[in-house]
Amino acid sequence: MSAAGSGPYGWKAALAATAAQAILLAGLIGAGFPNRIDNSLYDSALSLIAPPVHEDVVIVTIDARSLQQVGRWPWSRDVLAQFVERMSAVKARAVGIDIILSERSATDPAGDERLARAIAANGKVVLPVFPEPSLRRHEVNEALPLPMLRAGARLGHSDLELESEGASRGIYLKAGKGAPDHPTLALAMLEAAGVNLAYAGARNTMPTTSNPSAWVRDHHVLVPFAGAPGTLRTIALVDVLRDESMAQPLRGKFVLVGVTAEGLRTAFVTPLSGQSSPMTGIEYHANVLNAALQGRLITPSGFPWHIALAMLCLLAPLLLYPRFSASASWAIYLTLGGLLIAAWLAALRAGLWFAPSPMLGVLTSGFGLWLWHHLDNTGRELRAEQERARTTLMSVGDGVITLDGDWRIRYMNPAAQRLIGTRLHDIHGQPLKQVLQLEDARDARRLDELLDRCSLGRDTVRPSEPFILGGHGRRRLALRVSASPLALGAGTAERFVITMSDVTESLEMAQQMAHQATHDALTGLPNRLLLTDRIRQSIAAARRSGEYLAVLFLDLDGFKRINDTLGHTPGDALLKAVADRLAANCRASDTVARWGGDEFIVLMRGFADRDVIAGAAQQVLTELRAPFQLGGNEIHLSTSIGIAVYPNDGEDAESLLKNADMAMYQAKRNGRNQQRFFTAQEDPWAHRHLETEAQLHRALRNGEFVVHYQPQLSLGSGEVVGFEALVRWNHPERGLLLPAQFLAIAEQSDLIEAIGEQVMRIAFMQTRLWEQAALAFTTLSINFSPRQFAREDLLARIDHIIDETGVNPRRIKAEVTETLIMSDSPHVMDTLHRLKERGIRLALDDFGIGYSSLNYLKRLPLDELKIDKTFTRDIARRGQDAAITEAFITLAHKMSLSVVAEGVESTAQLEVLRRQQCDQVQGFYISPSIAAEGVPEVCANIAAHRFNSIAPTVAPTTLQ
Repeated sequence: MSAAGSGPYGWKAALAATAAQAILLAGLIGAGFPNRIDNSLYDSALSLIAPPVHEDVVIVTIDARSLQQVGRWPWSRDVLAQFVERMSAVKARAVGIDIILSERSATDPAGDERLARAIAANGKVVLPVFPEPSLRRHEVNEALPLPMLRAGARLGHSDLELESEGASRGIYLKAGKGAPDHPTLALAMLEAAGVNLAYAGARNTMPTTSNPSAWVRDHHVLVPFAGAPGTLRTIALVDVLRDESMAQPLRGKFVLVGVTAEGLRTAFVTPLSGQSSPMTGIEYHANVLNAALQGRLITPSGFPWHIALAMLCLLAPLLLYPRFSASASWAIYLTLGGLLIAAWLAALRAGLWFAPSPMLGVLTSGFGLWLWHHLDNTGRELRAEQERARTTLMSVGDGVITLDGDWRIRYMNPAAQRLIGTRLHDIHGQPLKQVLQLEDARDARRLDELLDRCSLGRDTVRPSEPFILGGHGRRRLALRVSASPLALGAGTAERFVITMSDVTESLEMAQQMAHQATHDALTGLPNRLLLTDRIRQSIAAARRSGEYLAVLFLDLDGFKRINDTLGHTPGDALLKAVADRLAANCRASDTVARWGGDEFIVLMRGFADRDVIAGAAQQVLTELRAPFQLGGNEIHLSTSIGIAVYPNDGEDAESLLKNADMAMYQAKRNGRNQQRFFTAQEDPWAHRHLETEAQLHRALRNGEFVVHYQPQLSLGSGEVVGFEALVRWNHPERGLLLPAQFLAIAEQSDLIEAIGEQVMRIAFMQTRLWEQAALAFTTLSINFSPRQFAREDLLARIDHIIDETGVNPRRIKAEVTETLIMSDSPHVMDTLHRLKERGIRLALDDFGIGYSSLNYLKRLPLDELKIDKTFTRDIARRGQDAAITEAFITLAHKMSLSVVAEGVESTAQLEVLRRQQCDQVQGFYISPSIAAEGVPEVCANIAAHRFNSIAPTVAPTTLQ
């Protein structure tokens, strides 16, 4: 696709084509030529849109057999009266009589009266009204039934529209003299039966005239005929009259009566006339009724629709010429034609008709204009092709060289001249291999292979590796080269095209990315990936030589303190200084790598005994003890080193690294700043640590963590007002484990965040279930680790779990520790305030055991202080502890904070806290932590007794 206005034909040609098509469209419409085509298309489409036969529509015919048995026409009105009475007996829904009854019978006036009485008694008979020619110009007579007949009947017009060729495809739902007062016969029958036909979409094609003597039509629709004549159900009138059982099928039906006998019927030429005999008027009205009952009458589109579609077709060349190529325009023209036909069929199925021939004619003529213009432009394009090709070769960034059959240079574009560093006239006719200054002999051989492969085939040859150009002091270039044969007739390749692109920067970038993938970004040392590979290679070499291989696992002692004190930027500078010192003091055959954080690995090879390894490790300790100078600060470091030796401590990289890590932990536990060889017998703690960490990972995957709940009692009301959620590990082998048995390892191994999130989800879901069960309590307390608050997405995770569980955030109380608030982190402060904005209450846990500052308490959005159990344990026996708790309670109340005392295990403790006006208590005296299913029973037990008389349910303990 070309840019707008810059395509192969331009806007002037498009405007000219559009004007020509507009003139053609106006001429076609003015001449009326498309009508026959549109009518033929409508007739052909009837089989696609014809509604099925409605079982409630029945035609009763006055056929030749009826005339033969009843007598010559006209009959006595007494016959019709009998028929109407029989229709009343079978309770037909409506009866339409398409017979002229405008004059009294001269021979049988009693029959007229009987018919009038039968019509009045039935109440659902429709008689026809139709226009008759008048001797006066612009006037028409309205043929009405006899007054005595129409007094008890409904009237429906029997006026059918005849088109220019004498065919009838539609009808006006309303018509009448002076105004369209009468519904058509079928519509009148529906109204008589109480069926409302929604015909608001039908088009008003003949507005009301001011001439009261003119025949006025309104609401034009097209009729989708159900099929050829005889398709709708038909019964002879004589059968209905002479056999009562023949009238039973008409019970509850719409019955139309009309003449079909030869010589008497009124035939209308319909779209079906080319396929069958002409259709009678009564069948025509039956088809209208059949389609109306199913809501399938077709509404002709109005003039605005034709204008809109014609404009769309007229705009096609205006949009296509300036933008698309010849092949694309051809495809789009066919697509537009197909879309127009599809839209026409879809509209017809949906009950809307629009004439497609003008639009198809415009599209067809537009394509002819386009084809002529295309041929005119093809010659000019061919003449411009050579100039475009030359301009393209001059402007492209890739080098292009044309060679003859002897591989001699015949043409070079400017880009190729810049890459090779010479001008075309200086090397014209010289062999390509002689001109290219390849860096080594291998590339020269590869170039010969490239040219040979190109001469033997017809496809482009693209080597995967670039060619390196250099020599004579010029800049080293990496060129991606491809060769293509240029056929000049009879399938013989007499010319070859060489293209080359400068990929020097891409190659250097790839090499840099490969280095980054295997090296640490901060220190430039090998990373875990490269280190593991070198350990495996060194193991293979040591296996052949029989020498020792040592893995030294280094951890900087107290590095976190330096990071927290000086900041991360000086901390990173210190890590780089350590890396430089390690690299400078190790042998060239050794590998120094950064494992992560403040951990380094030194891989040493070629040692004959362990004493040499120990000496090398001691040298590393000595070098790292020397002070580091960072920004005017003198930094002293110590290092703990764990050593694993191949093959004694492992025969693969993973085992050596794991055991060296364990040995490093042994060195730290033994006082730090020392080296330690791995000894499995001396490392039970590290083994248990790693085993527990692995089991914690499994517990998270298997959902082994459960939540127990400890009630919090209000000393004012004696009711349970909240619960604290406490995690338990349902270990498959060791049973139910308390937090003290696994949370410390979870904190060290970064699993505490995942465990906290799992506990939060379980507790929130349980709280929601309690809310639905109308369990009376106020809040659920959740403990948050400082590591959780370090996450930037903590609030998003809490919001997600609240949305997932549907819990009310005002039910939640977040318990944080003094360690967290003393960090004075802006992120922590902001998170606390945003939790408060969500309606979540905030409690300071274990108050009094840390170093809480009153200034912090004043700044934090706290709701509650929790007094640690170390203060409540002896408040009944030691006055000092009682004074401390009373001071805490008084301070909290002065700051508008509520107080919860933990660890209440006796009546004496409870009494002291009540006298000190403590708000809430929790502990084993009230209830231990219990599973969720036991909470309702405990709450009921507490509600049934006074809180100060509740006996401990288990032996007192400090574990909660």
